[in-house]
Amino acid sequence: MKSAFTAEEIMEACFPFDLEVDTVADDDTEFPSSLIAQSGDLTFTILLNGEGPFYESMSLSAIKTTDDNPFEIAHQWNLDFHWSTAMALTEPDGTIATNANGDFGVSQHRRVPFFGGISDEALRTEIGFFVYEMNLFFGLEDEADERDSGDRKAMDISRTRLAIADELARQSPQTARQLAETLGIHKSQINATLYSSPDLFTRHQASPPIWSLA
Repeated sequence: MKSAFTAEEIMEACFPFDLEVDTVADDDTEFPSSLIAQSGDLTFTILLNGEGPFYESMSLSAIKTTDDNPFEIAHQWNLDFHWSTAMALTEPDGTIATNANGDFGVSQHRRVPFFGGISDEALRTEIGFFVYEMNLFFGLEDEADERDSGDRKAMDISRTRLAIADELARQSPQTARQLAETLGIHKSQINATLYSSPDLFTRHQASPPIWSLA
């Protein structure tokens, strides 16, 4: 268990998810202030909180542009009780912010404190699950579909991991939807297990993502 992580340790925690990670230099200190991570065509920021080289927390954030009402998008995301939160980007005077193209922005973010200590595995899980929800946020993953009905069962994460591993050993790669249909487990639980278990499962860049055993 650790109460602080270095930038290098956080970057290392990103590697199992096939993320391309670079540091962002800070002119006021020799230590980086944030990291930029890329997952396929998506990019997110990891803000390093505290004085380097040992950081006390991290904040993960991604921004998507939209023509729709950003307040409604953020409100709906938060109503669905996601692990990360969303907010519309506004100007200091409270008006809706726009970029050079006139698009609105909605940010997705998650702050991860290290106070009290978290494990290396927990750090990886936080990053992996943010990547999963970022794919949901940008519409690259379906949270559920009409086949995610009441006949799908819920299982504890250890049994789900074993069931997915057995199925991928039989046939690989597969999408989360294919695994959900075969195993009869809710797709949201399949995805949560896949993204938070980089020691067992490897995600291949596709739309939707496909998975194999690590």
